[in-house]
Amino acid sequence: MRILGFDIETIPNQSIPESLKPQFNPDDIKTGNAGPEKAMEKIEKERVIFEQKLSKTMSTDPTLCQLCTFVGIIYDTDSGKSIEEIIVQVTAEDENDDYLAVTDGWKFIARAYHERIPLVSFNGIGFDLPIMFFRAMLQDVPVDGFMYNRLMMKYKNQYHYDLMQILAGWDKQRWNKLEYYLQLFGLGSKEGMSGADVYPAYMAGEFDKIRDYCRNDVLETCKLFARVAPWIYFQLEGGKD
Repeated sequence: MRILGFDIETIPNQSIPESLKPQFNPDDIKTGNAGPEKAMEKIEKERVIFEQKLSKTMSTDPTLCQLCTFVGIIYDTDSGKSIEEIIVQVTAEDENDDYLAVTDGWKFIARAYHERIPLVSFNGIGFDLPIMFFRAMLQDVPVDGFMYNRLMMKYKNQYHYDLMQILAGWDKQRWNKLEYYLQLFGLGSKEGMSGADVYPAYMAGEFDKIRDYCRNDVLETCKLFARVAPWIYFQLEGGKD
């Protein structure tokens, strides 16, 4: 069976106006009856925490982030091999523009959709597709709305298998990371960086490192799907023989 595994990496939008970025407001910090010196210490401590979390906050918000990587792999679950791949990596030389990543990513997804190749992701419904859709909207990249709605359907969706959602029974309280399932099903474990390392790597110019990390995640997601696919089909068919 052919599937299209995909993943994106995101960073804070590098061209967003400063006025639209989340701003630290000292007035939001409750200092109680602390004296001026203690109150200032607490405010500065909270400011540091806010700034440390800012890149993650922006990188996970569709209105505040941008793509820095798109990887799509058409994968044969029978042979366990990649048939075709597309990788679009944004670098500083691209003037912080993810237009090609968004455009080429949607073209690849649309082509697979029309060829009846199902999409496979890990949290694509909750993260990847909404971000790609919003970035397309901001940059006037056409997206087939009928296709998008089909890919975003929950539960028995044969157009898009979101493994994070499916393996958690569509229960947010049971969400786990890809690493968890790779180890659980004896498929090894992820190595190297994590999502939190993407923006620091981008700022350091380590674009190949980000690309390889994203590609590996896609391959691991494809392998996981191949492992659990019989049980997914069983659920889709209502548990019938």
